[in-house]
Amino acid sequence: RVAQSQLSGNNSVARKVMCINTGQVFPTARDANKWCGVNVTSVCLCCQGKQKWAGKHPETKEKLVWKFYKGEYNNEQKKKEKE
Repeated sequence: RVAQSQLSGNNSVARKVMCINTGQVFPTARDANKWCGVNVTSVCLCCQGKQKWAGKHPETKEKLVWKFYKGEYNNEQKKKEKE
């Protein structure tokens, strides 16, 4: 079962999610749903490692992999930009 705190944009403890395929970061799983129509619960289950992928990219139809965003990906992107 997915906690309501992981779903709601109005909740101060909602967690950011990142689409590994595209590098896009969303404030909540609901915002990810608005982008590609993915099931909100499936995004959270994927982030928890209970599911391999959730939803498909709206244009390429590629299976999307999700993780809770912790900020480390941003540091990797900055390193790539410097190179």
